[in-house]
Amino acid sequence: VLDEAALGDRVVVHPGGELVGSLGSPVLDHGATELGVAAIAAVRSHTVALDGAGRAFVEVVEPPNRLVVCGAGPDAPPLVGLAARLGWSVDVVDDRPMLLTADRFPGARSLVRTEPERAATTVGTDPRTCVVVMSHNLGRDRGYLRSFLPVRCAYLGVVGPSARLAGLLGQLRAEGVAPSPESSTPVHGPAGLDLGAEGPHEVALAIVAEILAVRRGAGAGFLRHRQGPIHLRTADRQASA
Repeated sequence: VLDEAALGDRVVVHPGGELVGSLGSPVLDHGATELGVAAIAAVRSHTVALDGAGRAFVEVVEPPNRLVVCGAGPDAPPLVGLAARLGWSVDVVDDRPMLLTADRFPGARSLVRTEPERAATTVGTDPRTCVVVMSHNLGRDRGYLRSFLPVRCAYLGVVGPSARLAGLLGQLRAEGVAPSPESSTPVHGPAGLDLGAEGPHEVALAIVAEILAVRRGAGAGFLRHRQGPIHLRTADRQASA
């Protein structure tokens, strides 16, 4: 709360409407809960009028993006390192223990040794989980896709040519493996934005940029072509899409 008698009072509202703390009255608490739930849905922090308490600042605090990198080959460390520097929570998955070492992935939250077909079950997923498949091995990539396609993810990308991905998806479709009906985005392949990237570090930048654009509902175009404010909130982007 920014002014009047309740200046400095604050509460925490969870996505389901659970309120932690109190502003001193049931009426204020109810109003704060409604405003908090609406702000979370819109992913929008803003100042509002709170009946009976004057102005209040509603701040949406999102958990860090979660990235699962499937494949610990030589191009994985730049991606893991960049995502970690952005504050993302990164898990690296591979079935080859000699590649899953802390010195290669100092920014990773966890290094998970598991068979590709068991990857999603082993690491766990939720609607905020982003997955990049990059083992560069047909058998392993097919296993990772078989594992992650049926579950809900915020992003599923595959590094490699589009024709290769089409072949993998065709094989899995013939086996009866289909994307989760709750998935909000298609499989992204080749993973990454078209930045003219060359080399592992630039490719990592392109992949991270695409994930960020997908998560924020952004068009990923040139800012000089945007009409209107640069910092358009996520809900407005989705409404104008």
